[in-house]
Amino acid sequence: MAYTPLSLHLPNHNIDLKISHTKFDKLDDNTIILGYYLNPKEDVIDFISADDHSNLHKKIKGSWAILLIQKQKLVVITDILGGSRLYYSQHKGNTIITDDYKVILENDIFKKNCILNKEDLAYWENHKYTVGNRTFFNNLNKFPPCSISTFYENNVKIDLVFKDLNIGKNKHLLSKAIDHSLEQTFKMIKKLSVKKNILMFSGGLDSLLLAHYLKKNEIDFTGVFLYSSKISDEKEKELIVATAKNVDIKLEILNCELHWNPNILDYQLFDRHTASLLFSGIETIKEKFGSDICIINGQSSDSIFSYGPSEYSVQSFFRRYVLYKRGLFASISKFILEFFFKKKFSFPENKREDILSFLTEKKYCYLVDENSSQSLNKDIEFISQRLDYRNSYRMYAKIYSFLQGSDNQVVHNACKHSNIRYLCLPFADSDIIYNTVQYKDDHREIFYPKYVIKDILKSSFNVKFSNLNVLKLYFRQSRLKTKNSGKNSINYYWTYLKEQKYI
Repeated sequence: MAYTPLSLHLPNHNIDLKISHTKFDKLDDNTIILGYYLNPKEDVIDFISADDHSNLHKKIKGSWAILLIQKQKLVVITDILGGSRLYYSQHKGNTIITDDYKVILENDIFKKNCILNKEDLAYWENHKYTVGNRTFFNNLNKFPPCSISTFYENNVKIDLVFKDLNIGKNKHLLSKAIDHSLEQTFKMIKKLSVKKNILMFSGGLDSLLLAHYLKKNEIDFTGVFLYSSKISDEKEKELIVATAKNVDIKLEILNCELHWNPNILDYQLFDRHTASLLFSGIETIKEKFGSDICIINGQSSDSIFSYGPSEYSVQSFFRRYVLYKRGLFASISKFILEFFFKKKFSFPENKREDILSFLTEKKYCYLVDENSSQSLNKDIEFISQRLDYRNSYRMYAKIYSFLQGSDNQVVHNACKHSNIRYLCLPFADSDIIYNTVQYKDDHREIFYPKYVIKDILKSSFNVKFSNLNVLKLYFRQSRLKTKNSGKNSINYYWTYLKEQKYI
């Protein structure tokens, strides 16, 4: 793999940068941005030139990281979800910063200090991702999402710039605010110079909404459904084709046979969530349409709009109920979840336990397991000391754990691996996240997860759901995709770690 090398010499400190990302722009002698951003380059330069960098994650749309060389220091800025992952390691006045973790683990000097952390490894085994700024090796770190990290002399200071917002009173503002943010995103997409815009289309509410924004802004696009017999069936395909036809979407069904791709481990060693499907799928799209495309993906909407799980299932309903309510029925829901999980839970009694419940267990159950990992104490402290309002620290806890280390990371790396020119995740947007923090209606979310998507489809696009197959697809896809659970088997990861002599 080819790297863009750059060395920086600070007082008593040397920093080596090794970047392999194909989406790499050197804006000037002192500024580098990598990843996928939608803003015009000249606007990005103006934003960075301003003295206050704490709002860059609000101004620059996309999945990116910025490196700024300033007087006697290096500054690394990450987007709100930390999508464009960078790793770093330090040893005796030397630092390596890279987007390829193997650069550190295969360096004769640095690898000696990258010791396997068994507690972090256990967390990874249980959750399929790593949390915060850690991997499961000591001294192999990643930059946390929505942060500014400053290297000076032989130190690094990490500042969280996620906004601490109280809950607003006017819940009706949410759909208007999200509609405005999506409009701005699709106006930027329209200005991109690419041969083809590809919408990943599943037939669900998210991709349906994005299709309507593409049509409203007169953006030519093709919807793509990735069909694999291992996780889909003919009935699901028929429902998706019927939905696309009903709303007049040009749809391509691409056969995507899942197979374990060893290249996944070059990117996804620390995040193994649904990797096979996306890596195989993006490769299939490239074979059909080439790499000069913009892939538009509704990834991350579930986690952003729903603090709890968004599936239409009995278990998910109980988990949402204990998240938002207290009382007799919440206690009954807790008892039922204890039966499902075969574990003893307790309701969080303070802010620390509240954050802990979002960092552990299955999909934010908002219940504390008596065996919760003590290795999360520093992460809880990092979040608790910086954020005071409940919805803000809950949302950032999700970003800090599942969101930055799961589906968002995988789709970014799959596009990076296939050298796709543009990637847009319209819901992974700071304005959408902050407005959800302020104006989400908890009661509606219990019974109608991601209700705001449906509200916008009705109010802005007059969609009549009686003619669509949305609920049928939800139930069918949730059942079928459990068949793919073995495709991301942890055995592949263990074998790789041992072969590379990382453990």
